[in-house]
Amino acid sequence: MHEFTLNMLGYQRPVIKLYGSDTLIDTGALIPMTTFSPEVLKLAWNAELVLQDASIGGIGGQAHGSVYALKDFEIGDFHFDKLEIFVPDKADFKFPFLISATLLYGTHFSMDMRSDDAQTLTIQVPDDIPLSRTFEIKSLDGKLCAQIDGILIQEQDELRTVDNFLIELDTARTDLHIVTNRLEERSEIFDDLEYDDEEYER
Repeated sequence: MHEFTLNMLGYQRPVIKLYGSDTLIDTGALIPMTTFSPEVLKLAWNAELVLQDASIGGIGGQAHGSVYALKDFEIGDFHFDKLEIFVPDKADFKFPFLISATLLYGTHFSMDMRSDDAQTLTIQVPDDIPLSRTFEIKSLDGKLCAQIDGILIQEQDELRTVDNFLIELDTARTDLHIVTNRLEERSEIFDDLEYDDEEYER
């Protein structure tokens, strides 16, 4: 088990300092967001445009924007080789970064609010969770979904790995092929049967 601690900034909620900016960790969010412009993202994290004309739903309604891939982004001891983030056309939230809880998938995190001067967020990382991660935003049926380290996370909190999905698909195809072959074999058997009309009438 690996453990690291982030200092909170007295907001009475998980707000940390990230790249010099106050950053909210939104435990109810699926997709991370930023108010930084694409130009700033390109200069700071060599960002590349991934998806245009995207939209996500939230408490304030639909937000329209684009998805950019950031390179070598760090949150505490986590290093993201690639972190895809939503950039709204109109930013109407307070913090430059809004970090979704999906970026901490697989960990246990807790807040210590006992002191106004030293509030902390502790993140415990099990041994099977890598500190080097990849976070992508996928568009499925027009909806944006989160994918971290190959695990797809949808709005209904349905979790499945892409590899398992492909295995299930291949298994279904194989089963269908087997059933089809059996039906064809049985059809051939019936075609080969010869009935004696007189014997059948008796």
